[in-house]
Amino acid sequence: MSSYLKYPIRDLLSGVTTGGVTQSQLADLNNLCQRLALTYLRRKIAGGKINPSVLGLNDRDLALDCVAELFSPAPDGRFVEFVDYFGERSIDIAGTTDRMLLVHLRRLVFYICNDGIFRIYGEADPSLSRIIRNIKLGLKRSRALRTLMRFDEQLIVPVSEEEESRLRAMTHDEVQLLVDGNLDVRTGIPGLLGKLACELDGRAETVKAVPLISLACCVRGAYLRLNLCEQATDEDPMLAHDVRTIIRDACDRVLALSGSKYIVKGKVCNATMQGYFSGIGKLLEAEFLGPSDGERRYFDFFTSALPGVSPEEYSGVHRPVFEYLAKLARTRVLRDLREL
Repeated sequence: MSSYLKYPIRDLLSGVTTGGVTQSQLADLNNLCQRLALTYLRRKIAGGKINPSVLGLNDRDLALDCVAELFSPAPDGRFVEFVDYFGERSIDIAGTTDRMLLVHLRRLVFYICNDGIFRIYGEADPSLSRIIRNIKLGLKRSRALRTLMRFDEQLIVPVSEEEESRLRAMTHDEVQLLVDGNLDVRTGIPGLLGKLACELDGRAETVKAVPLISLACCVRGAYLRLNLCEQATDEDPMLAHDVRTIIRDACDRVLALSGSKYIVKGKVCNATMQGYFSGIGKLLEAEFLGPSDGERRYFDFFTSALPGVSPEEYSGVHRPVFEYLAKLARTRVLRDLREL
């Protein structure tokens, strides 16, 4: 930790959250975040929790890709991820020690990396991305299982389990045996989760946590071995309904929190803003529920809700706000699916 504390972390975080950050400070903060991300990702790669060959990126490129999310400014120039994270937790940057500020920053970087890994896996391996979403949606409805984040790993544990710190995460081989013995094609992932709950309740006290990503990989592998990849990736109507509900709620929240500000300031009229979110909703449904192949352009979804706008007008007038709001809505959808 001492090497990270060589950075003037208080000045860097104060600048990026108040809007007074210089380009030099931004470069230092970016470098610090990349170092934190690289350490985190290398640990996951060494533990077999990430396969860089599947993602098509080396560890440094993966760190760069994940951290880039933090340094994408909003149209008003704010670095929203930093502002929201430190603001929502009411962290007094001026009154917090450098060591604790580094702890908070590390947590933010880990969170962004997890989101980035989920997104990149979805781009590189759509079938695995669908299975992960199905598992998370199934867990959302489960009364017997829940997820928890311990260190840098999302785990599945029984709802009844209270002493989280003593739980040992299963190895990949143990998860493979669990899936092979309980996956039923007819009942799919909901049935697997039901059997998983029974299995975990009956196991020794020291083996009660299942890594979510490892479970998804084993499920995908089992379906592929059975030549049933299509069944593995198709959501049933109930799951699709849940995803649509999450998307609608995310759009409503972003409209209330961010979209309304553009209306109040007179930058976008109410009718146009409603059109924005109609297009954003369609875009997200296509992204999360549609076929995995094919190019989806923001402009196409924009004009599906607001026809008659030329590409030139879209790029010059609407694109910054529309794509920024779409990004906020997508982030909220992913956070709801992650069930942190």
